[in-house]
Amino acid sequence: AISDSGGASHYFSHDDYYHKGDQQIQGQWHGLGAVRLGLSHMPVELETFKSMLEGKLPNGTELSKSDGTHKPGWDVTLSAPKSVSIMALAANDERLTKAHDRAVQTAMQFVERHASITRIKEDGITRHVHSGNLIWGTFRHESNRESEPQLHSHSVVINATFCEGKWRSLESRELYKIQKIAGEVYRSELAKEVQNLGYEVRRTHPDGRFEIANVPEELIAKFSERTRQIEEYLREHGLEDNAKNREIAALHTRQKKQDIPREELRQKWQQEVQGYDLKNLVDQSQAQGADHRRCCRLGRHRQVRRDTGHQS
Repeated sequence: AISDSGGASHYFSHDDYYHKGDQQIQGQWHGLGAVRLGLSHMPVELETFKSMLEGKLPNGTELSKSDGTHKPGWDVTLSAPKSVSIMALAANDERLTKAHDRAVQTAMQFVERHASITRIKEDGITRHVHSGNLIWGTFRHESNRESEPQLHSHSVVINATFCEGKWRSLESRELYKIQKIAGEVYRSELAKEVQNLGYEVRRTHPDGRFEIANVPEELIAKFSERTRQIEEYLREHGLEDNAKNREIAALHTRQKKQDIPREELRQKWQQEVQGYDLKNLVDQSQAQGADHRRCCRLGRHRQVRRDTGHQS
């Protein structure tokens, strides 16, 4: 949960709001609620973002409880496996960054379908109603608090949904119930995307965690200081290794984030992976991915010919 709208500027920090050539990369609005407000796929502007966290929508609607309070929203964070981050950010395979973005959107659409619940009270009776729409702004980050490559996205769900003719606040219990499944949806979709790009994957945990098969474990360990901190915390406190406890451990071990320019970080990572021949791994995946796409096109072509009565 986001405690107050004042922290909104966190999502516009150096990592998240930068320039790439002439193209400005920043947060973007998504969700069927954003469509209704005319915001879908529009860039997230700071003042609009803060206002929406305060319950003030662009159409003039203001949301608050009877006591005048309003919960701002919830941060759904989805993080790529370390090997994916290395190949995307240190080996410069931008296909993986796009794959991550697509997997995040698939997971968030799952959240929208299953967690868009609001409470409507009429004549002393409270109903829990499924609205089917949410608003969220997604911000992609590239590093963790140890300045290691860590591709991840914060999707900030605004506490508002349109239901039965008006904008209402969300009932958040369902959001918490499905958070584990949403993570599994993300990892499943990302694994499929990564394989379609021509990489092989190896499963590392029953919950769907995986790594790219041919990225050296030594290199993954080299860039995994945050993982070591979290796992050490779990061991010291006798906690089971699951998503909830890892979140607790992450909060208790987090350091102040260093303000290092993005390009400087990229250059540092590229120097640290020299000698691992990651370019060859990218080239191999591109060739295998091209073969995979040709097979898929051929399969579709044969299916069309069968459907139209022609022999293939």
